[in-house]
Amino acid sequence: MMKKIIIFSLILAIMFSFSAIGASNIDGLTNELEGKEIPAPLGTLFGDERINLHFALDNGEELVLGLITEDDKFKSLEVGELEKPSLNVYTTETVVKAIENSDNPPSVLKNALENGEITYKAVGFMNKIKFAVLSVVMKFLDGAEEKAEKETKEDEPVKEEVPETEETVDETETVAMVEEETTEEVKIEEPVVVEPSGPKTHIVKLIDGGFGNASITIKVGDTVEWHNERDGNTKKALIIGSQQCFKIKSSIFEWGDYYSWTFEKAETCTIIDGIFTTASMKIIVKE
Repeated sequence: MMKKIIIFSLILAIMFSFSAIGASNIDGLTNELEGKEIPAPLGTLFGDERINLHFALDNGEELVLGLITEDDKFKSLEVGELEKPSLNVYTTETVVKAIENSDNPPSVLKNALENGEITYKAVGFMNKIKFAVLSVVMKFLDGAEEKAEKETKEDEPVKEEVPETEETVDETETVAMVEEETTEEVKIEEPVVVEPSGPKTHIVKLIDGGFGNASITIKVGDTVEWHNERDGNTKKALIIGSQQCFKIKSSIFEWGDYYSWTFEKAETCTIIDGIFTTASMKIIVKE
């Protein structure tokens, strides 16, 4: 379920552990976490990070935990700041308790982020770009699953069953006999392949890790279809256009489905994979 796969659930797991066991048992928590895999897509986002978690305690003191992940796994957790962190997260003991005790933690987390009760600061140019993309993705994750389910629930045509009678059986046998006779007499000619003119449809496969094409060049009026063919642990897909192509945005769609967009003017678009957020592709539209 997409609601459970929130970007900050990795951090919240550490927050809850902190509130439950206290700083004195950090070593025990480290032993429990060490070597465990971070579930997708969080492993893609937080698989190699150095994160400092800053907690303002109710007694006025501050607790800082340093979390290290490596190769999509938990590596270590220790009391104190890490040197050269890639991400700093700031919150309070009150907020952690509110999320932990809530019947709807994702909703409380969302409100805390919007109200500035949980803040984060990426360190380094590339990390700032990555977490800026995550901010965009979070806007689509809220309620996107419900929207996707509504769009995929289409009425299936009801196939009317015709009762078999002696007349229909005779008719079927007659047609089969005629087809058998004519197939021997008709000379089959090789089909002539005619290249279609006018707008074309280009298919881009969505595979594990991102896009099947790094870039494609199309013409004005052409349509691009992004087909979800992922067969790994993460089978969902989300397409997001950036900059001048910001109107291109899909809901989350499942394996076997696709999202399409028709390009009406000459432009160059960067398309971001909303699930594997470090993956992108370029579409060049020419006259």
